[in-house]
Amino acid sequence: LSSLMHPEDLPALHRKIEQHFKERKPFQNESRRKHKSGSYRWIFDSGLSTVDQDGNIEVVVGSIIDITERKSAELLMQGQNEWLKKTNQELDQLVHNASHDLRSPLSSVLGLLTIAEQAGSKEEIFAYHGMIRDRVRKLDEFVTDVLNYSRNSNREVVTTRVLLSDLAQEI
Repeated sequence: LSSLMHPEDLPALHRKIEQHFKERKPFQNESRRKHKSGSYRWIFDSGLSTVDQDGNIEVVVGSIIDITERKSAELLMQGQNEWLKKTNQELDQLVHNASHDLRSPLSSVLGLLTIAEQAGSKEEIFAYHGMIRDRVRKLDEFVTDVLNYSRNSNREVVTTRVLLSDLAQEI
C-alpha cells in the first residue's frame, strides 16, 4: 500500500490508522494513490475494524471512493476564492482612493461658493465662478478616468510586438 501512496500523504495516513486502532472509531481519510496509468488519483477511504479478545484484527470493513473530480473542483474553487479576495481588496482600495479624489474637488467647490456669496463685485463673482468651473472640470476628468479604467480592466489584454528602433525613430 505504501508504494501506491503519494509520499506527502503517508504521515497523515499512518496517524489516522493509529488513531483508529487506539480509539476504535471509524476510519476516514483522503489521500492520493497511484493509478495504473501512473498518475495520482484522490481517494476517500472509510472503514471500521473489529478485534478479537486478544486485540488482533478480526474483520475490516470499508470502502474506497475515487474523489478526484471533487478535489479538482475544490482546488478550482479555492483558486477562484483567492482571486475574489484579491479583487475585493483591490476594489476596496479603489473605492477608498476614488472617494478621497472625489471629495477634494467637491470641498474646493463648496469653499469657493461660500467665498463667492460674500463677493462684493460682479468681477469677483465671475472669477470665483471660473475657479469653480475649473474644479468641476477636474472632477469630470477624474470620473471619466475612473470609467475608462473600468472599461479597460474588463477587456482582454492584447500583446503587440514593438520594434524599439522604429519607436525611437518615430519619437
